[in-house]
Amino acid sequence: MYAYAFNLLRVIDGDTVEGVCQLGFSVTYTLKARLKGINAPELPTPAGIEAKDYLTKLLAGKVLEVQSTKLAPFDKYGGRYNLTVWAADVGKSQINVNMAMVDSGHAVKYLT
Repeated sequence: MYAYAFNLLRVIDGDTVEGVCQLGFSVTYTLKARLKGINAPELPTPAGIEAKDYLTKLLAGKVLEVQSTKLAPFDKYGGRYNLTVWAADVGKSQINVNMAMVDSGHAVKYLT
């Protein structure tokens, strides 16, 4: 498994974010991450807008980490990595953001 600190730049939709991975030794990499294992409604549907807003609020002000189990896990559309996103308030335990989106009803499980 690969895990990296992640600085959020923007939420693209209910299952895609863009941010900067901290790779260590002052090396960073900007990427788009698709939340692995889930599918949120598409923009610009009302449900898609609601999913994006929920994800934005869920990640705001949190310490983030992204995890992958593959070396180059691009999704089928290319250009996005399939990752699990973890979020936590400082000093608190992490939550799995992917599953939080499903648990809240803003996404469904999706086999990639």
